[in-house]
Amino acid sequence: MYAYVFLPIARLAPALLLLFVKTFLEPNTPLSRKQWYIFVPFVIFFLAGLVFKIVKWTGYTTVSFNNFFADVLIVQELVGLVMMLGVSVYTLVLTFRYSSKKSKTASQSIRGLLWLKVTLFLLLFGTVLWGYAVLKQLFFSIDLKWFLFLWVALAFLIYWLGYAGRYKFELWLERKKIRQSVVKTEKPNEKDTWENPHLKQLEKLMKEDKLYLDSQLSLESVAAELGISPSHLSRLLNQEGNIGFAHYLNAFRVNEAIQLLGNASFNRYTMTAIGLESGFNSKSAFFRIFKEKTGQSPSAYQKNQLVQTQ
Repeated sequence: MYAYVFLPIARLAPALLLLFVKTFLEPNTPLSRKQWYIFVPFVIFFLAGLVFKIVKWTGYTTVSFNNFFADVLIVQELVGLVMMLGVSVYTLVLTFRYSSKKSKTASQSIRGLLWLKVTLFLLLFGTVLWGYAVLKQLFFSIDLKWFLFLWVALAFLIYWLGYAGRYKFELWLERKKIRQSVVKTEKPNEKDTWENPHLKQLEKLMKEDKLYLDSQLSLESVAAELGISPSHLSRLLNQEGNIGFAHYLNAFRVNEAIQLLGNASFNRYTMTAIGLESGFNSKSAFFRIFKEKTGQSPSAYQKNQLVQTQ
């Protein structure tokens, strides 16, 4: 195909990276008009390659024309390098801005983005090395032996980004559908009433605002919300309820998961989605804590519930 049409696929990489990250972070927000301009270099170099192929077909190519197109290829490589560096930095900034948002309610909690940050950092690092190798070749005619390995590594990162991103996006869609379904959460059996006003306020925040659905919730952040110190909150829970903060928090999360697993309409969702949407920060933590509380794994509990309802 290269004999007939020249496709500058590498120039699409920065544009597709931006499109992927934007869609993953904000699926309901389309690219702005300015952001669509990132596809312009691909179009320009595609047309330049097409012109070159047409001229070659006519047989009127000259040495000067061939040298000119060789210069165009060099410019294309440099433009692509600058674009990839810029987009890598820009998408990292977008990701950090998104993850720094603090949700007012746990049902609006931010998705885990550590995997995306690490991948984008590696892409940026690899692109810097790629730029170093390209400049060495173009201006110093030094053929670096690790150039091929770097190309393979960058290609792997891009494929990994697509694979992991698809899995994470599908998981997020499941969580979104679960969240949109109204499920009445029963009170956990740990403690229904408290004498201390701070603990009463805490119970209200858990039951009405469902703070426990935030997997990043901590003793420090809850204490700050209540206007007391973390040590004071921990002491109150131990004195009045003989319970630790993590145990108290997980009681609500397990109860939330019980409601979801007992609802037949959630059978099509994965255990990972249900666990994360219940406030747990990982599938392993969900399975371990759920079994400690109920004596059954989430899968076994769901299966038993389905048998009882049939």
